[in-house]
Amino acid sequence: MQSSEIQATRALVEHLFAAYERGDSQQFSDHVAEDVHWTVTGKNPLSGKSRSKREFLQTTYERLATKLKRPIRPHVRRIIAEGYLAVVEWRSQATTIVDRPYNHDYCWVTRVAGDRIVEATAYLDGALVEELFRTTER
Repeated sequence: MQSSEIQATRALVEHLFAAYERGDSQQFSDHVAEDVHWTVTGKNPLSGKSRSKREFLQTTYERLATKLKRPIRPHVRRIIAEGYLAVVEWRSQATTIVDRPYNHDYCWVTRVAGDRIVEATAYLDGALVEELFRTTER
């Protein structure tokens, strides 16, 4: 793998997460491939495999939006890039619709092709997700 490919992968992921940290999640979404393969690990309400951007957004972000007062705001701790892969460790801060903090740690392993994220595996705290859905049921 050429160092220029690693640098391009890292630069893209840094750019997308910097926008996301500023509250611009659309820029991030715009760079997720329409046919992305996205896996959320574990056994919780968000777990599963999505085979399109639409499915991923419906099964994760849109479901979270009904449980939170405002969209998640990430804070990136570190990005490690190797070839077309980038690992992003980040923490979110949000407030639930019942005024409880929803501060969550994530690790996403992403694969990039060109300027698109084409595959991702999201590791997260399943117990915290369970608690979120349990305490915000209507």
